[in-house]
Amino acid sequence: MEAESVPEVVAFAEPEAAFSDLEAELVGRLLVAAADIAMVVEAEGRIRDVAFGDGHYDGDAGRDWVGRKFSEIVTSECLPKVERMLAMEGPSAERLWHEINHPSDSGTDRPIRYRVVPLSRKGHAIFLGRDLGSVSQLQQRAIEAELSIEREYAHARNVEMQARALLETAPDAVIIADAVSLAIDEANAAAAELLDVDRTSLDGQSLGEHLDGPEGKTLRAALDAAVRERTARIRLFVKNADRESEVNVSFMRREGRRHIVLRLLPPERDYSADRANPALDRFLSQFPEALVVTDAKLNIVAANDAFLDLSGVPDLSRIVGAPLGNLLGEHELDTALLASNLKTKRMVKQFTTILKGWWRSGRQPVSVSAGHTNFGGRETYGFLVRPENAVSRPTGERNHKIRPANEMIDLVGRMPLRDIVRETTGIIEQMCLEAALETTGQNRASAAELLGLSRQGLYSKLNRYGLSGPSPDDA
Repeated sequence: MEAESVPEVVAFAEPEAAFSDLEAELVGRLLVAAADIAMVVEAEGRIRDVAFGDGHYDGDAGRDWVGRKFSEIVTSECLPKVERMLAMEGPSAERLWHEINHPSDSGTDRPIRYRVVPLSRKGHAIFLGRDLGSVSQLQQRAIEAELSIEREYAHARNVEMQARALLETAPDAVIIADAVSLAIDEANAAAAELLDVDRTSLDGQSLGEHLDGPEGKTLRAALDAAVRERTARIRLFVKNADRESEVNVSFMRREGRRHIVLRLLPPERDYSADRANPALDRFLSQFPEALVVTDAKLNIVAANDAFLDLSGVPDLSRIVGAPLGNLLGEHELDTALLASNLKTKRMVKQFTTILKGWWRSGRQPVSVSAGHTNFGGRETYGFLVRPENAVSRPTGERNHKIRPANEMIDLVGRMPLRDIVRETTGIIEQMCLEAALETTGQNRASAAELLGLSRQGLYSKLNRYGLSGPSPDDA
C-alpha cells in the first residue's frame, strides 16, 4: 500500500523550553508510551536500537533486530516501501504513514504502521510504529463473516431452487397458502390442471374460490377441524372438478408466517375388479415361472410370487397400478416396442431386455414373452419373464439385439424420432464397446485405439453403459 497522507500537524510552540532538560531514558520511555514499537535507524537502514510497548512484541525476540538492516525484517513486497522511507527527508517525512508487514514464526505476517521522524545528527531517524494486528484481525473477521453470509445466501438460493423444482415436478397437485388469510402463495402445474384454472391467476386468490369443505362444511371449518383433531388427511370438494378429493394437510413456517400445504391426491383406480377372478389368482399362484398381468396401458394389475421374487418387490400392493416400465425395460424404446407389438401382433416371443428390479436396486437380463387377451371385458396383457441365463441362446450371442426394421417403423408416431434414434444409437454403441473389449482381450488402451477414441473418452462411455471394471492389461 502506498504511503498515506495525513493532515498538517501542529507542533509545540517552544520545544526548547519544554524539553531541553529531558534525560535520554525519559525520552525513550516517552517514545515507547507513544508507540507500540520504536526503533532508531541509521542512515543506511541498519537498526541501532529498538523498544516495544504494551506487550505487542516479545522484547527478547525483538532484540535480534538490533544490528540488522530494516529491509531484512520485512516481507518481500514491502521492500520498495522501505526504500522510500529511508530516502525521505525534511518535515514532510513526519506527516506520512507507511504500512509494513513483518514475518513471524507463526507464519502470519504482523502489519505495523510506521511514521518516520528524522534526527538532526548523522542522518539517523526514529521509526514509530502502531500495531495493526487487531485491526487486521477485525478486517479478516469481517471478510469471513461476509463470505459466510454469501455462502449461506447461495445455500438458501439452492435450497429454494431445489424446492421449487420438486414442487414443479411433483405428480400430485400441491398448493401452498397463508394459514390465516388462505391466500394462495404457490401452486404447481398439476394443481392448476386439477383446479382447471390458469396457473398465473392462482397467486393471491383465496383457496375458498376453488375448494370447499365436505358435506356442506366451509373450507375454514374443515381445515380448523384437521388442526384440532391433528388429522393429516381430509376430504375437500374441488369446485371446478365437481368431486371430492383426498387431501394431505401439513403446516410450515416461512418468512415469519404460518403456511398451510395441501397435496390433492388423484382419484385412485380400483383394481380389485381386474383381479376378482379366483381362477386367475389360482393360476398365477401355481405357475412356477414369473408372470405379470397388465391393462392396455401396461399398468400392472396382478403378478405371481415368482415375479415378485425375481424383481425383488416386497409386496404386490407396492406395484399394482404402477407402469410395467418401472421394472421392465432397459430403455423407453423397449417398453414402446413391447406395447407396439402387442397392439399389432397380439403377441411377443423372447423379447430381450433388462429387469431393473424394485427401486432399480438391481439389473439383470431377461427374456420376455407376452400375449393379449380380453379379461372381464377389459383388454389385458400377460408377460412371462425369464432370466436370460435360463433361456437357451447360441454361444457368443450378446444380451443386446437390434430390433428388426419393421418393429422400428411401427414406433413412428408413437415415439419422437429423436428418442428412437437416441435409444437405438445407444444400443449399437454399447455393442461396439463390448466387441472392441472382447477383441483386444479387455485391453482398454487397445480398444480405444481400435474405436478411434481417446482413453478418457472410452472410460466415459464404459461408465455410461456400466461396462467399467478391472482391466488386467492396462497396468
